[in-house]
Amino acid sequence: MTTNKVSRTIAEQIALLKSRGMLIKDEQMAALYLSHISYYRLKGYWWDMQMDRTHHVFAPNSCFENVIAHYNFDRQLRLILFDAIEFKGICRHVISFAVPQKIKLYDNTNYLYLCAMIFLYHEKKSYCIRKVL
Repeated sequence: MTTNKVSRTIAEQIALLKSRGMLIKDEQMAALYLSHISYYRLKGYWWDMQMDRTHHVFAPNSCFENVIAHYNFDRQLRLILFDAIEFKGICRHVISFAVPQKIKLYDNTNYLYLCAMIFLYHEKKSYCIRKVL
């Protein structure tokens, strides 16, 4: 089964959302988000706001600004998680490869130095994340 969906302009997308019950306070802002993020990417963020998913009718008080807030929250969360995953990989590399090459793990002074290096790297990355948020 194939469905031929019509390509819609940004203005037509906004009109469609409004006809289905979505509240849009600032149409210029909505047009900007729809043109940069896309209707189909944002669709997943308003899916739970629909009371009739067959006809895509939104529940009362469904607001486009809330869709954008959910999208931004999800985007920031992904950035934090991917940064944590990257940090874990770097720590694994430092502990498994770089450390045995550079220092003896049995020396407490060098071990504390290693812990301080990892902590400072993590604090620098956390600062960058806090700055973005």
